Amino acid sequence: MTEKNSIQIIAYIKRNPALSLEEFYSHWREKHAPIIVPWAEKYGFRRYQQIHAAGTILPNNIPTTSSPSAPENEMEEFDGIAIFVVQSLEDLEAAFNDEYFRNVIQRDEKKFLDMERRGGYVVAQFQGKLVDVMLNGRGVV
Repeated sequence: MTEKNSIQIIAYIKRNPALSLEEFYSHWREKHAPIIVPWAEKYGFRRYQQIHAAGTILPNNIPTTSSPSAPENEMEEFDGIAIFVVQSLEDLEAAFNDEYFRNVIQRDEKKFLDMERRGGYVVAQFQGKLVDVMLNGRGVV
């Protein structure tokens, strides 16, 4: 299956330090995911995936030039990866300006995400065709 004009967003997220990794994954899957679904459907999201994996990444807000005032290139830990595929940037912008997003989704994010984390969560955003080679355990090409 090929999806045309997809906007794909990859965001690395960090858990609220008051939560264990197990508590974080449980909340993200069992409580947060169900409140995302009606909002994502309303704005035509094609895909929302959670990857429950921890690791480190170099934040994308580090300056590329060397200067005495530039922050050091420090790796940051993350506890999960959220992947969104949407139809257009306009739909994405409308979704993030939606009252439900502000009053329900963001309120829940404050419970389980580290909102004090330095740097942005989104590390990649690109537009292009999404081509499935394997889907549901089967080759589709």
